[in-house]
Amino acid sequence: MSVKENRGYVIDGLLHNETVKSDLHSGDSHSYTELIFGLTNILGFNFGPRIKNFKDQQLYGFFTPKHYHNLGYKLAPKRKINTQIIKESWDDILRFAITIKERKTTATQLLKRLTSYSRQHKLYTALKEFGKIIKSDFLLNYIDDVKLRQRIEKQLNKIEASNRFSKAVFF
Repeated sequence: MSVKENRGYVIDGLLHNETVKSDLHSGDSHSYTELIFGLTNILGFNFGPRIKNFKDQQLYGFFTPKHYHNLGYKLAPKRKINTQIIKESWDDILRFAITIKERKTTATQLLKRLTSYSRQHKLYTALKEFGKIIKSDFLLNYIDDVKLRQRIEKQLNKIEASNRFSKAVFF
C-alpha cells in the first residue's frame, strides 16, 4: 500500500474513534498533502503535522507573490490560490465531505478513487486548492507558535513510544 492510499486511513481513524477525543491530530511530514489539510478542515478536525524542513514548504496567498513583495513581506507566498475553482466546486466538495462524515463509504475508498483520476479532475484540484489555504495558515502558525510545535512534538513522541512498546511486547 502506498503512502498516498494510507492517508485516507488517518481520516477514517479520526471519524470512527469514539474513545479518544483530540482537538489536534498530528503526524510526520509524510502524513499530509494539501488535499488532507483541506479535507480534515472541512470534516472538523485540526490537523497539525510535524514540519521537518520548513524552508522547503510552499506558502500560498490570495494575491500574486509580487503583491506581497511590494508590501515588504519577508515571508511571502510563492503562488496564488485559484479561488475560482473552489467557488465553482464548493457544492461538490461539501457533498464529498458529507459522504465521508455520514459514513456512506470510507475516506480511504473515496480518496483512492479520487486520486486514481487525472490530477486535472475538478474536484481533486478544488480540494487541493482549498487545502492550500488551510496549509498556509497552519504553516504560518507553526513557525510563529513555539507551544504549538511543542504540543505536536509531544503528541508524536507519545505515539512513537507506544509503537516501540508494542514492538517490544510483540517480540
